[in-house]
Amino acid sequence: MGTLEKTKLHSICEKYNISTLIGKILLVNNLSEEQIEEVLFDTTDLRKSKCNVLKQVVNRILLAKEKKEKILVCGDYDADGICSTTILYDTLKRLNITCGYYIPDRLKEGYGLNCEVVKLAYEKGYRILITVDNGVKSTEAIALAKKMGMCCIITDHHAFDQEPDATMFLHPTLLENQYQYLSGAGLALQISLSLLGEVKEHIVLACVATIADMVPMWGENRRIVKVGIMYLNEGICQPLQLLKKDKTKVWDEQVVAFQIAPKLNSTGRLSDYVNVNNTVKFLLCENFLVIQDAVKQIEQVNQKRKDLLQEYTAIAKAKICSDHSFQVIYDSKFHEGLIGILANKIVEECKTSSVVFAEHGEYAKGSIRSYGGMDLRSFFSDSPIPIVSYGGHKKAAGISIYKKDINKFCEYVNEKSKDFIYNEVKNDLCVEVDFGEITIENILSFEQLAPFGEGFIKPKFQMKGLEVKEQITLSGGKHMKYVCENDIEALFFSIPPNQENVLCQSTLSCIGNLSINQFRGKKKINIYIEDFIF
Repeated sequence: MGTLEKTKLHSICEKYNISTLIGKILLVNNLSEEQIEEVLFDTTDLRKSKCNVLKQVVNRILLAKEKKEKILVCGDYDADGICSTTILYDTLKRLNITCGYYIPDRLKEGYGLNCEVVKLAYEKGYRILITVDNGVKSTEAIALAKKMGMCCIITDHHAFDQEPDATMFLHPTLLENQYQYLSGAGLALQISLSLLGEVKEHIVLACVATIADMVPMWGENRRIVKVGIMYLNEGICQPLQLLKKDKTKVWDEQVVAFQIAPKLNSTGRLSDYVNVNNTVKFLLCENFLVIQDAVKQIEQVNQKRKDLLQEYTAIAKAKICSDHSFQVIYDSKFHEGLIGILANKIVEECKTSSVVFAEHGEYAKGSIRSYGGMDLRSFFSDSPIPIVSYGGHKKAAGISIYKKDINKFCEYVNEKSKDFIYNEVKNDLCVEVDFGEITIENILSFEQLAPFGEGFIKPKFQMKGLEVKEQITLSGGKHMKYVCENDIEALFFSIPPNQENVLCQSTLSCIGNLSINQFRGKKKINIYIEDFIF
């Protein structure tokens, strides 16, 4: 750490009366003073927006209740869309409003509100449509709904060029500053809070969606996740409790991100194996046996997702062109529901923006992921290649082009991006700590900085020179435990072959995670080693 960083660290620690460990975590995330104070002092009191559009939406729902009008909630097939749909549908049911919901089939219907759904809804007597986590790009469907005399309310958090011509439009950018980063479910929660007050299950679902959709962990999102995690640890929402694989683990952002979000997403991604609308029923179910059966089915679908991904990843990596500045990968075998995950994997592998295409009739349907600061919306704003459909954020988007144009598309994006200078992306922040800083009190304080996520990353810790008192092999030599000074235990899982140096350590220098383990009332510090420093 240089002189300037040491000066900054001293200043932060002195101003906020915090330990150097906490100061280093705040410093490595490069936070503003406002953000530091939000992390250190923010409360768990959820706030309701006073935005006029939200009031109009709420009043229109109440008018529908009074007039006995039918409302259809029109959702999306990812975890955010599923949770959004569940929150709003359950809100309407609790108000005794006649309502239904529909999430389109990802493969057959694609993303967003479509004209066929509008027609069917009208035929079934629905006169109000409310979208959640979609709608800003559904121009034709909105126009049709208005032509048929339907009230069309769009609630969405995706980027838009111009406001949709809907009856009402609710978007985070139209709300106060603290709501700017809300997910689709965060918006649905605002409606729920305004109509019902705090419903624990709704807060939990908004928490899951906020983590799953990787929206910035600032403003109201921090509060939603804090309160949602607290309620999950109280046992709220039995379907999610049973969906969690490791029942011994305390709920936190990582458990949601790795044990819950992929499973919910898989039910929307693999629509040829499961109907995503049943996931909403699952999240609202109160029958233990039915929930158990549904969990088994979701686990099977998720395993199918893993198996297909393993196969596709090998195919995709074989198609990488090392001299390309923008990777374009296509294979007719790819499943449309998995191309977004594949695009992420290619970005990680190549450190360039990437798009992965699957076959969809005469079209190639793609998922784009940005790398190193590239703004995708700006990048594709003047494409000479015909784009059938496009939508998303600056960092991630969906795109469809004609299959015959794939080679031209590849030439275009590589020519345009060849002079683009990618910024270095640090997905894993690392904090160098002295062993004197590794205390139970400091680690507990570190855990209280949560939630971590987009914009406030949970760092790894680099530690050097800890004296090893004893080494214990676990699971027949598969894992290793190092018993160190000050009752610190370091654990290294899955020892690779030919790693004899892992087995003989008199002093320990490593990069890993810190946590507190409590057994029979006694607290111990655990280091979970990810890599050694030799």
